[in-house]
Amino acid sequence: MNETDPKIEDALRGATLYGDDFSLDEIDAWFADEKEGYAKLDHADSLTDVYHYHALDAAYAWNFLPPGQLDIIGLGSAWGSEFKPLADRVRSLSIVEPAEKFWRNDISGIPATYIMPNANGRLPYKDASFDVGTAFGVLHHIPNVSQVLREMARVIRPGGRLFVREPVTSMGDWRKPRHGLTSRERGLPKEFIRNLCDRMGMELTAEQLVGFGPLLNLAFRFGLIEPWNSSNFVKVDSLLSRLTEWNWSYHRTGFLRRFAPTVGCWVLTRQGDAPGGS
Repeated sequence: MNETDPKIEDALRGATLYGDDFSLDEIDAWFADEKEGYAKLDHADSLTDVYHYHALDAAYAWNFLPPGQLDIIGLGSAWGSEFKPLADRVRSLSIVEPAEKFWRNDISGIPATYIMPNANGRLPYKDASFDVGTAFGVLHHIPNVSQVLREMARVIRPGGRLFVREPVTSMGDWRKPRHGLTSRERGLPKEFIRNLCDRMGMELTAEQLVGFGPLLNLAFRFGLIEPWNSSNFVKVDSLLSRLTEWNWSYHRTGFLRRFAPTVGCWVLTRQGDAPGGS
């Protein structure tokens, strides 16, 4: 990676999202680096379906579900464990997931269909095929985020919802090795989703920055290994994140800049008349 690349300099300032305008060859190279990078990390993907974000999802996603039985598409949802609380609401579930070790036919009684993603982001579904789409913690691994989100928006029905949760920091300087991270992953600047909404035909229904860094560090230090499964933690974090949002910056090079939220949660609604529940 060229350390003096002006595109990287712009991206580290949060002015653009690095990789979003890559060519197909550059996208292929990105995914090759990601695959190799994960093989070199000290940790491996979990081989259990333990899910650490149920309380977070309940607060910032599932509270905004459209009515009725739902056809859902999950992007990079691995085991699909985030959908377990919705077992009585799901009519169909499709998951776009590159790691076949996560594929299964049933998730808490929900029939699941898995497909491989395309590097170009295109989905093999007709327009308006789903009531709900999710992208939880996957877009920061993908170069062409705008294209991927436009495809997700395309397959959502009018009045349907697209839920996105992603880091909103650079996650360090990706021109240098970062402990526990691949060379490519980076968060989304907090204005990125908002600025993309109109081009996707989506309305921004709700936006919340969460993940107050010092609180997360304290939680882990005192043995709360699943803070996002605690509704009380989510409430305290929400307060601290709102109070410190003014201090947000994308690339955090100073100690005091750490006192700010680190994750964005967005609820996007497909423009048009809402579908009827069934």
